[in-house]
Amino acid sequence: MVNSAITVKLKDYQPSIKAAALSSSAYAGSKAAIEGAAQGVTVANSALAPQVSLQSQLGGVSEEDTTGTEDTTGISASLSVNKLIYDGGASVSGINSAFARVIAAEAQAEEAITGIVADMASAWIDLWQYQQRSALLAERSQEGRGIVQQMDRLVASGMVDKSSAASAKIQIHDLDIEELRLSERVSDAQSRLSKCLKHDGGAVARPSQIISLPTGKNAATAWQGNPALRGTAASIVIAEQDVQIAAAQKKPTVGLRAGVDSPMSQTSSTDVALGLQLSWTLGDGGRRDAELAAREANLIREKQQFDTQKRETVAMLSQMMKTRASLVSSRSSVRAKNAEVLASRDTLKKQLATGQADLKRVIDAEIQALRTALLSALLSPHH
Repeated sequence: MVNSAITVKLKDYQPSIKAAALSSSAYAGSKAAIEGAAQGVTVANSALAPQVSLQSQLGGVSEEDTTGTEDTTGISASLSVNKLIYDGGASVSGINSAFARVIAAEAQAEEAITGIVADMASAWIDLWQYQQRSALLAERSQEGRGIVQQMDRLVASGMVDKSSAASAKIQIHDLDIEELRLSERVSDAQSRLSKCLKHDGGAVARPSQIISLPTGKNAATAWQGNPALRGTAASIVIAEQDVQIAAAQKKPTVGLRAGVDSPMSQTSSTDVALGLQLSWTLGDGGRRDAELAAREANLIREKQQFDTQKRETVAMLSQMMKTRASLVSSRSSVRAKNAEVLASRDTLKKQLATGQADLKRVIDAEIQALRTALLSALLSPHH
Protein backbone atom coordinates (compact mmCIF):
# COMPACT_ATOMS: atom_id res chain seq x y z
CA MET A 1 0.00 0.00 0.00
CA VAL A 2 1.43 3.38 -1.01
CA ASN A 3 0.00 6.67 0.19
CA SER A 4 -1.29 8.26 -3.01
CA ALA A 5 -2.22 11.45 -1.17
CA ILE A 6 1.45 12.30 -0.75
CA THR A 7 2.27 12.02 -4.44
CA VAL A 8 -0.89 13.92 -5.36
CA LYS A 9 0.14 16.85 -3.19
CA LEU A 10 3.74 16.73 -4.33
CA LYS A 11 2.64 17.30 -7.92
CA ASP A 12 2.03 20.94 -6.98
CA TYR A 13 5.73 21.46 -6.31
CA GLN A 14 8.55 22.31 -8.66
CA PRO A 15 9.56 19.03 -10.45
CA SER A 16 13.08 18.82 -9.04
CA ILE A 17 11.79 19.29 -5.49
CA LYS A 18 9.13 16.63 -6.03
CA ALA A 19 11.74 14.19 -7.35
CA ALA A 20 14.08 14.87 -4.43
CA ALA A 21 11.30 14.36 -1.87
CA LEU A 22 10.17 11.08 -3.41
CA SER A 23 13.73 9.74 -3.44
CA SER A 24 14.44 10.68 0.17
CA SER A 25 14.96 8.13 2.93
CA ALA A 26 12.17 9.81 4.91
CA TYR A 27 9.68 9.02 2.16
CA ALA A 28 10.90 5.42 1.92
CA GLY A 29 10.53 5.03 5.67
CA SER A 30 7.07 6.59 5.56
CA LYS A 31 5.95 4.14 2.89
CA ALA A 32 7.15 1.25 5.04
CA ALA A 33 5.31 2.63 8.06
CA ILE A 34 2.08 2.96 6.07
CA GLU A 35 2.38 -0.56 4.69
CA GLY A 36 3.05 -1.89 8.19
CA ALA A 37 -0.03 -0.12 9.54
CA ALA A 38 -2.09 -1.53 6.66
CA GLN A 39 -1.02 -5.05 7.63
CA GLY A 40 -2.24 -4.23 11.13
CA VAL A 41 -5.75 -3.86 9.69
CA THR A 42 -5.56 -7.41 8.32
CA VAL A 43 -4.39 -8.66 11.71
CA ALA A 44 -7.26 -6.90 13.48
CA ASN A 45 -9.85 -8.22 11.00
CA SER A 46 -8.63 -11.78 11.55
CA ALA A 47 -10.12 -11.75 15.05
CA LEU A 48 -13.61 -11.96 13.52
CA ALA A 49 -12.71 -14.80 11.15
CA PRO A 50 -13.06 -18.49 12.11
CA GLN A 51 -9.92 -19.81 13.79
CA VAL A 52 -9.00 -23.29 12.54
CA SER A 53 -6.36 -25.40 14.24
CA LEU A 54 -5.08 -28.93 13.75
CA GLN A 55 -3.06 -30.97 16.23
CA SER A 56 -1.54 -34.36 15.55
CA GLN A 57 0.60 -36.73 17.58
CA LEU A 58 2.64 -39.72 16.36
CA GLY A 59 3.83 -42.03 19.11
CA GLY A 60 2.49 -44.16 21.89
CA VAL A 61 0.70 -44.03 25.23
CA SER A 62 1.28 -46.44 28.12
CA GLU A 63 -1.57 -46.84 30.64
CA GLU A 64 -1.21 -48.93 33.82
CA ASP A 65 -4.00 -49.91 36.20
CA THR A 66 -4.82 -52.84 38.49
CA THR A 67 -5.39 -55.16 35.56
CA GLY A 68 -1.98 -54.51 34.05
CA THR A 69 -0.29 -52.26 31.49
CA GLU A 70 -1.74 -51.37 28.13
CA ASP A 71 0.43 -49.83 25.42
CA THR A 72 -1.18 -47.98 22.54
CA THR A 73 0.75 -46.72 19.50
CA GLY A 74 -0.42 -44.88 16.44
CA ILE A 75 -1.50 -41.42 15.33
CA SER A 76 -3.97 -39.13 17.06
CA ALA A 77 -5.45 -35.98 15.56
CA SER A 78 -7.60 -33.13 16.74
CA LEU A 79 -9.30 -30.54 14.52
CA SER A 80 -11.06 -27.54 16.02
CA VAL A 81 -12.86 -24.52 14.63
CA ASN A 82 -13.59 -21.51 16.84
CA LYS A 83 -15.73 -18.52 15.85
CA LEU A 84 -16.01 -15.47 18.04
CA ILE A 85 -19.59 -14.36 18.63
CA TYR A 86 -19.29 -11.70 21.30
CA ASP A 87 -16.38 -10.05 23.10
CA GLY A 88 -17.87 -6.79 24.30
CA GLY A 89 -16.81 -4.92 21.16
CA ALA A 90 -13.07 -5.44 21.69
CA SER A 91 -12.47 -6.88 18.19
CA VAL A 92 -14.42 -4.15 16.40
CA SER A 93 -12.58 -1.50 18.40
CA GLY A 94 -9.32 -3.17 17.46
CA ILE A 95 -10.23 -2.92 13.78
CA ASN A 96 -11.20 0.74 14.13
CA SER A 97 -7.93 1.42 15.92
CA ALA A 98 -5.97 -0.30 13.14
CA PHE A 99 -7.60 1.88 10.48
CA ALA A 100 -6.86 4.96 12.57
CA ARG A 101 -3.21 3.91 12.76
CA VAL A 102 -3.09 3.83 8.95
CA ILE A 103 -4.44 7.37 8.86
CA ALA A 104 -1.90 8.43 11.48
CA ALA A 105 0.93 6.83 9.49
CA GLU A 106 -0.18 8.61 6.33
CA ALA A 107 -0.37 11.94 8.19
CA GLN A 108 3.09 11.42 9.65
CA ALA A 109 4.42 10.56 6.20
CA GLU A 110 2.94 13.71 4.70
CA GLU A 111 4.32 15.75 7.59
CA ALA A 112 7.78 14.29 6.99
CA ILE A 113 7.59 15.08 3.27
CA THR A 114 6.36 18.59 4.07
CA GLY A 115 9.39 19.03 6.32
CA ILE A 116 11.73 17.93 3.53
CA VAL A 117 10.10 20.34 1.08
CA ALA A 118 10.25 23.13 3.67
CA ASP A 119 13.99 22.58 4.16
CA MET A 120 14.58 22.66 0.41
CA ALA A 121 12.38 25.72 -0.01
CA SER A 122 14.16 27.53 2.82
CA ALA A 123 17.56 26.84 1.27
CA TRP A 124 16.30 27.85 -2.17
CA ILE A 125 14.79 31.12 -0.91
CA ASP A 126 17.90 31.99 1.08
CA LEU A 127 20.17 31.28 -1.87
CA TRP A 128 18.04 33.37 -4.22
CA GLN A 129 17.82 36.38 -1.93
CA TYR A 130 21.51 36.26 -0.99
CA GLN A 131 22.45 36.04 -4.66
CA GLN A 132 20.19 39.02 -5.39
CA ARG A 133 21.63 41.03 -2.52
CA SER A 134 25.17 40.11 -3.49
CA ALA A 135 24.62 41.20 -7.10
CA LEU A 136 23.05 44.49 -6.07
CA LEU A 137 25.74 45.15 -3.49
CA ALA A 138 28.50 44.45 -6.04
CA GLU A 139 26.87 46.93 -8.39
CA ARG A 140 26.61 49.58 -5.66
CA SER A 141 30.18 48.94 -4.53
CA GLN A 142 31.46 49.45 -8.06
CA GLU A 143 29.58 52.70 -8.31
CA GLY A 144 30.91 53.71 -4.90
CA ARG A 145 34.48 53.10 -6.00
CA GLY A 146 33.88 55.33 -8.99
CA ILE A 147 32.65 58.02 -6.65
CA VAL A 148 35.75 57.63 -4.44
CA GLN A 149 37.99 58.06 -7.48
CA GLN A 150 36.06 61.18 -8.33
CA MET A 151 36.50 62.40 -4.76
CA ASP A 152 40.24 61.80 -4.96
CA ARG A 153 40.37 64.06 -7.98
CA LEU A 154 38.37 66.71 -6.12
CA VAL A 155 40.74 66.41 -3.14
CA ALA A 156 43.73 66.89 -5.45
CA SER A 157 42.12 70.02 -6.88
CA GLY A 158 41.34 71.34 -3.40
CA MET A 159 37.56 71.27 -3.85
CA VAL A 160 37.00 68.59 -1.16
CA ASP A 161 38.90 68.00 2.06
CA LYS A 162 40.70 64.72 2.77
CA SER A 163 38.45 63.81 5.70
CA SER A 164 35.44 63.53 3.40
CA ALA A 165 37.35 61.23 1.06
CA ALA A 166 38.57 59.13 4.00
CA SER A 167 35.01 58.80 5.31
CA ALA A 168 33.86 57.65 1.89
CA LYS A 169 36.60 55.02 1.69
CA ILE A 170 35.59 53.69 5.10
CA GLN A 171 32.04 53.23 3.83
CA ILE A 172 33.33 51.45 0.74
CA HIS A 173 35.31 49.09 3.00
CA ASP A 174 32.10 48.45 4.96
CA LEU A 175 30.41 47.46 1.70
CA ASP A 176 33.32 45.13 0.91
CA ILE A 177 32.94 43.47 4.33
CA GLU A 178 29.21 43.08 3.71
CA GLU A 179 30.00 41.45 0.34
CA LEU A 180 32.20 38.90 2.10
CA ARG A 181 29.44 38.12 4.59
CA LEU A 182 26.95 37.68 1.77
CA SER A 183 29.39 35.40 -0.03
CA GLU A 184 29.53 33.18 3.04
CA ARG A 185 25.74 33.10 3.25
CA VAL A 186 25.49 32.22 -0.43
CA SER A 187 27.92 29.33 0.07
CA ASP A 188 25.96 28.09 3.11
CA ALA A 189 22.66 28.22 1.23
CA GLN A 190 24.23 26.43 -1.75
CA SER A 191 25.48 23.69 0.58
CA ARG A 192 22.04 23.27 2.17
CA LEU A 193 20.34 23.13 -1.20
CA SER A 194 22.88 20.68 -2.61
CA LYS A 195 21.98 18.21 0.14
CA CYS A 196 18.51 17.98 -1.39
CA LEU A 197 18.92 18.88 -5.05
CA LYS A 198 21.57 18.67 -7.71
CA HIS A 199 22.81 22.24 -7.88
CA ASP A 200 25.63 23.44 -10.12
CA GLY A 201 26.37 26.48 -7.97
CA GLY A 202 24.89 28.97 -10.42
CA ALA A 203 22.02 31.38 -10.01
CA VAL A 204 18.70 29.86 -8.98
CA ALA A 205 15.26 30.80 -10.27
CA ARG A 206 12.82 32.94 -8.36
CA PRO A 207 11.43 31.10 -5.28
CA SER A 208 7.84 31.53 -6.44
CA GLN A 209 8.44 28.52 -8.72
CA ILE A 210 8.65 26.20 -5.70
CA ILE A 211 4.87 25.94 -5.41
CA SER A 212 1.96 27.57 -7.21
CA LEU A 213 0.31 30.54 -5.51
CA PRO A 214 -3.23 29.04 -5.51
CA THR A 215 -1.92 25.86 -3.88
CA GLY A 216 -0.02 27.83 -1.25
CA LYS A 217 -3.05 30.00 -0.44
CA ASN A 218 -5.29 26.94 -0.16
CA ALA A 219 -2.83 25.20 2.18
CA ALA A 220 -2.66 28.29 4.36
CA THR A 221 -6.43 28.63 4.76
CA ALA A 222 -7.51 24.97 4.96
CA TRP A 223 -6.20 24.19 8.43
CA GLN A 224 -8.23 20.96 8.52
CA GLY A 225 -5.84 19.52 5.95
CA ASN A 226 -2.80 20.09 8.14
CA PRO A 227 -1.04 16.69 8.39
CA ALA A 228 0.01 17.22 12.00
CA LEU A 229 -3.60 17.89 13.02
CA ARG A 230 -4.83 14.85 11.09
CA GLY A 231 -2.26 12.72 12.85
CA THR A 232 -3.35 14.00 16.26
CA ALA A 233 -7.02 13.47 15.34
CA ALA A 234 -6.18 9.88 14.43
CA SER A 235 -4.47 9.50 17.81
CA ILE A 236 -7.72 10.55 19.47
CA VAL A 237 -9.58 7.81 17.58
CA ILE A 238 -6.96 5.27 18.65
CA ALA A 239 -7.24 6.42 22.27
CA GLU A 240 -11.05 6.15 22.09
CA GLN A 241 -10.83 2.60 20.77
CA ASP A 242 -8.30 1.72 23.47
CA VAL A 243 -10.88 2.81 26.05
CA GLN A 244 -13.48 0.59 24.38
CA ILE A 245 -11.08 -2.36 24.36
CA ALA A 246 -10.29 -1.87 28.05
CA ALA A 247 -13.99 -1.65 28.88
CA ALA A 248 -14.67 -4.83 26.91
CA GLN A 249 -12.27 -6.77 29.12
CA LYS A 250 -14.86 -6.52 31.91
CA LYS A 251 -17.48 -8.26 29.76
CA PRO A 252 -17.87 -11.96 28.93
CA THR A 253 -16.55 -13.56 25.76
CA VAL A 254 -18.80 -15.95 23.85
CA GLY A 255 -17.68 -18.17 21.00
CA LEU A 256 -18.79 -21.13 18.95
CA ARG A 257 -16.56 -24.19 18.94
CA ALA A 258 -16.65 -27.29 16.77
CA GLY A 259 -14.08 -30.02 17.11
CA VAL A 260 -13.17 -33.55 16.09
CA ASP A 261 -10.80 -35.70 18.18
CA SER A 262 -9.44 -38.95 16.68
CA PRO A 263 -7.66 -41.15 19.28
CA MET A 264 -4.62 -43.37 18.72
CA SER A 265 -6.48 -46.54 19.62
CA GLN A 266 -8.56 -47.98 16.85
CA THR A 267 -10.93 -49.41 19.42
CA SER A 268 -11.75 -45.99 20.83
CA SER A 269 -14.40 -43.81 19.30
CA THR A 270 -13.89 -40.50 17.52
CA ASP A 271 -15.32 -37.62 19.53
CA VAL A 272 -17.20 -34.77 17.88
CA ALA A 273 -18.03 -31.60 19.83
CA LEU A 274 -20.17 -28.58 18.94
CA GLY A 275 -21.31 -25.87 21.30
CA LEU A 276 -20.93 -22.42 22.81
CA GLN A 277 -18.02 -21.41 25.00
CA LEU A 278 -18.37 -18.72 27.66
CA SER A 279 -15.41 -17.01 29.32
CA TRP A 280 -15.84 -14.30 31.96
CA THR A 281 -13.26 -13.07 34.40
CA LEU A 282 -15.07 -11.96 37.53
CA GLY A 283 -12.11 -10.78 39.58
CA ASP A 284 -8.55 -9.72 38.77
CA GLY A 285 -7.44 -7.58 41.68
CA GLY A 286 -8.43 -4.31 40.04
CA ARG A 287 -6.20 -4.70 36.97
CA ARG A 288 -8.95 -3.99 34.42
CA ASP A 289 -10.30 -1.00 36.34
CA ALA A 290 -6.83 0.52 36.52
CA GLU A 291 -6.17 -0.11 32.84
CA LEU A 292 -9.49 1.46 31.88
CA ALA A 293 -8.77 4.53 34.01
CA ALA A 294 -5.33 4.91 32.45
CA ARG A 295 -6.70 4.75 28.93
CA GLU A 296 -9.45 7.26 29.75
CA ALA A 297 -6.79 9.64 31.08
CA ASN A 298 -4.79 9.16 27.89
CA LEU A 299 -7.88 9.99 25.82
CA ILE A 300 -8.34 13.25 27.73
CA ARG A 301 -4.69 14.10 27.12
CA GLU A 302 -4.98 13.44 23.37
CA LYS A 303 -8.08 15.65 23.11
CA GLN A 304 -6.40 18.48 24.98
CA GLN A 305 -3.33 18.17 22.79
CA PHE A 306 -5.50 18.37 19.66
CA ASP A 307 -7.32 21.49 20.91
CA THR A 308 -4.01 23.21 21.69
CA GLN A 309 -2.48 22.20 18.37
CA LYS A 310 -5.58 23.35 16.49
CA ARG A 311 -5.49 26.82 18.09
CA GLU A 312 -1.78 27.19 17.39
CA THR A 313 -2.15 26.05 13.78
CA VAL A 314 -5.12 28.31 13.03
CA ALA A 315 -3.33 31.28 14.62
CA MET A 316 -0.11 30.59 12.69
CA LEU A 317 -1.88 30.22 9.34
CA SER A 318 -3.97 33.32 10.00
CA GLN A 319 -0.85 35.34 10.73
CA MET A 320 0.80 34.00 7.58
CA MET A 321 -2.14 35.18 5.48
CA LYS A 322 -2.12 38.61 7.17
CA THR A 323 1.60 38.96 6.54
CA ARG A 324 1.20 37.99 2.91
CA ALA A 325 -1.69 40.43 2.45
CA SER A 326 0.38 43.20 4.02
CA LEU A 327 3.31 42.49 1.72
CA VAL A 328 1.10 42.39 -1.36
CA SER A 329 -0.58 45.69 -0.44
CA SER A 330 2.81 47.33 0.05
CA ARG A 331 4.09 46.51 -3.45
CA SER A 332 3.05 49.81 -5.03
CA SER A 333 4.45 51.82 -2.10
CA VAL A 334 7.77 49.98 -2.25
CA ARG A 335 8.03 50.49 -6.01
CA ALA A 336 7.29 54.20 -5.61
CA LYS A 337 9.82 54.51 -2.81
CA ASN A 338 12.44 52.68 -4.86
CA ALA A 339 11.93 55.09 -7.76
CA GLU A 340 12.22 58.10 -5.46
CA VAL A 341 15.38 56.75 -3.80
CA LEU A 342 17.03 56.11 -7.17
CA ALA A 343 16.10 59.60 -8.39
CA SER A 344 17.47 61.16 -5.20
CA ARG A 345 20.68 59.14 -5.52
CA ASP A 346 21.20 60.20 -9.13
CA THR A 347 20.64 63.85 -8.18
CA LEU A 348 23.16 63.64 -5.36
CA LYS A 349 25.73 62.05 -7.67
CA LYS A 350 25.36 64.97 -10.09
CA GLN A 351 25.60 67.49 -7.24
CA LEU A 352 28.75 65.82 -5.97
CA ALA A 353 30.72 67.04 -8.97
CA THR A 354 29.71 70.64 -8.26
CA GLY A 355 30.29 70.46 -4.52
CA GLN A 356 26.58 70.77 -3.67
CA ALA A 357 26.58 67.30 -2.03
CA ASP A 358 29.15 65.51 0.06
CA LEU A 359 30.28 61.95 -0.49
CA LYS A 360 28.71 60.65 2.72
CA ARG A 361 25.24 61.60 1.50
CA VAL A 362 25.94 59.93 -1.85
CA ILE A 363 27.13 56.69 -0.21
CA ASP A 364 24.15 56.71 2.16
CA ALA A 365 21.88 57.12 -0.85
CA GLU A 366 23.58 54.18 -2.55
CA ILE A 367 22.99 51.96 0.49
CA GLN A 368 19.37 53.06 0.70
CA ALA A 369 18.96 52.33 -3.01
CA LEU A 370 20.38 48.85 -2.42
CA ARG A 371 17.84 48.10 0.32
CA THR A 372 14.81 49.37 -1.57
CA ALA A 373 15.88 47.61 -4.78
CA LEU A 374 16.15 44.29 -2.96
CA LEU A 375 12.80 44.74 -1.22
CA SER A 376 11.18 45.68 -4.53
CA ALA A 377 12.61 42.54 -6.15
CA LEU A 378 11.36 40.33 -3.32
CA LEU A 379 7.81 41.73 -3.58
CA SER A 380 7.66 41.72 -7.36
CA PRO A 381 5.12 39.18 -8.72
CA HIS A 382 7.37 38.46 -11.69
CA HIS A 383 11.12 38.19 -12.01
